[in-house]
Amino acid sequence: MGRPLNIFISYKRGEGDNIAREIENYLTRKKNFLVFRDVDKIEGGEDWNQKITRSIKKSDIFILIVTSLALTSEEVDKEVREAQRWNKRILPCKLDIINLEKLKWNLGKLNILNYSEKNISALLLSIDNSIDTFLYEKRKQSLKKGVSIALPIVIIGFVTYIFLGYLLNPQIEVS
Repeated sequence: MGRPLNIFISYKRGEGDNIAREIENYLTRKKNFLVFRDVDKIEGGEDWNQKITRSIKKSDIFILIVTSLALTSEEVDKEVREAQRWNKRILPCKLDIINLEKLKWNLGKLNILNYSEKNISALLLSIDNSIDTFLYEKRKQSLKKGVSIALPIVIIGFVTYIFLGYLLNPQIEVS
């Protein structure tokens, strides 16, 4: 990808602030990604609901900080559903004390990154690895797409070359 990766961080204020800030700092400073976290990216007088929706839509990766307050937050619920609506890669990051049975949004099929507030660096490494995998898959899809477009062009070019060669030199016998 030629452009910087866009990442949206969803969390419930009052419980996920610190971890969201740590992730944002790491991804912007160390990785040079464009990170949306509501506190920093919504200006005074701006329609925050529209801004969040637009930011989710243009994001490449949606990081969800799962805390007990996030599980009951209407805003976090809307953000997750919006990310699902646009088929975004969702990276759920679950505080280690949260019971998996309380997890909603049909995220049980995803690999959930667990973290403890005492070991944030392990979570940052897991997020980094997940993003690397995402980028690898994107590159692989782009290459596959390029081959699927290029192959018919090569075949058409070859057939055209043979056909024009025959038209320009009718003495050649085709068997």
